Amino acid sequence: MASPGASMRRSSRQRWLTAASWLIAAACVGNVFPIYWMAATSLKSEADIHTYPPKFIFPITLDNYAQLFGQANFLQPFENSLAVAVGSTVGSVVLGSMAAYALGRFKVGGRLFPMWILAMRMFPPIVLALPIFFLISGAGLLNSRLALTAVYLMLNLPFVIWLMRGFFMEIPLALEEAAWIDGCSRWQAMVQVVLPLARPGLAVTSIFVFIASWNEFLLAAVLTGPETRTAPVAAAQFSGEYGILWGPMMAAGTVIVLPMLAAAMLVQRYIVRGLALGAVKG
Repeated sequence: MASPGASMRRSSRQRWLTAASWLIAAACVGNVFPIYWMAATSLKSEADIHTYPPKFIFPITLDNYAQLFGQANFLQPFENSLAVAVGSTVGSVVLGSMAAYALGRFKVGGRLFPMWILAMRMFPPIVLALPIFFLISGAGLLNSRLALTAVYLMLNLPFVIWLMRGFFMEIPLALEEAAWIDGCSRWQAMVQVVLPLARPGLAVTSIFVFIASWNEFLLAAVLTGPETRTAPVAAAQFSGEYGILWGPMMAAGTVIVLPMLAAAMLVQRYIVRGLALGAVKG
């Protein structure tokens, strides 16, 4: 028979678990509700958007999306964002993974070098905006997608190197040594053994880099022009001197969020494994 003290402890534990469950549920609702409200606002008419109290049941209209892709020609900025984000993600993950492998396996630079690499990522973009602008302008690459892709690649490399280094260090060296004994070169062992085991890390790193490149606004606003501006910069045009066009702006925000959701869903099975630092079971 359970003692009164044990029953009280069990009851207290259940209350804490219940409170924690409600807090988690509230946090989830708090994170999802703004996205719902943005998508719902994008489907409202101008009159329904400014109605108070707000309407949760309303007639759906696609006028905001028609204005977004018609008058505002949002498709071109969307394509620019997609090209820049994909290019910078692929480039930074490929180059960063090779650098991370060298740091993890050969201990290049000792213990301080990885910290120095991470410190490079700590500079806020506003500090780098002016120097980068002069460098890109001097190279004659201003208002080009190539320049913006290169800048994002440079900024994302430290993050990729630091994150992938942890994944590679979690993979036992004995697996590579077994591949060497079977006749594989170091490069073949990396491609055929290490990278497949590091796939969760590659997926998580790629989605983080893609989101960072896709959402970046400041450098895109500084380095691009009317034909090369990205989706976040184009969405800002709906906020003007005489007011904010909430309908088209919310439609633009909804369109901007969709690729990130799609990318996260594609790699969702790797995210939990990746966040566990790619641990390999013996």
